[in-house]
Amino acid sequence: MVADEKYEFKGATKTKLVVLAFVGVVLFAIGVLMAMRSGHEEHEAGAKASVEVAKNLVATNDAAAASEGQGQHHETAPWIKRIYASLWMNNVYFIGIAMIGLFFVAIQYAAQAGWSIPVVRIPLAIGSWIPYAGILLLVSWFIVKHDVFHWTHADLYKPVEEGGDKIIQDYGIGP
Repeated sequence: MVADEKYEFKGATKTKLVVLAFVGVVLFAIGVLMAMRSGHEEHEAGAKASVEVAKNLVATNDAAAASEGQGQHHETAPWIKRIYASLWMNNVYFIGIAMIGLFFVAIQYAAQAGWSIPVVRIPLAIGSWIPYAGILLLVSWFIVKHDVFHWTHADLYKPVEEGGDKIIQDYGIGP
């Protein structure tokens, strides 16, 4: 008979975890507030810089369109885009770690290795994140795709004269 091998947290450990989670939420809120305050100056400076960069890059739209703001996607505040990108990268990172953990377990079972029995529950526990991460990844994709992934904007695939991307047109990339 196989015993249920779940780790039981002691009361003091649970308290420490709750305190650390609270500190993390407070620090996240402070970071968001600081990003919101500094976002306006960065956004204005970024808009000016993006016009200058657009004049010098081959891969961007025509310089006149860039100076008029066409073809640029600044509909969301920069601090929100930063949060979206961080959440996306963190989720992908932890999915990778969970997949590596499950791969380790699969190799141990396939090789019938006995030495890994004491440590196998750790990668199994890490791998239990995958279903939640998959749901989070799908939900966040539909929320953040235009803010994080530049190539999801439909107007990039228009002809260059209408504000489309020159590289996409030159190489025939896209729908």
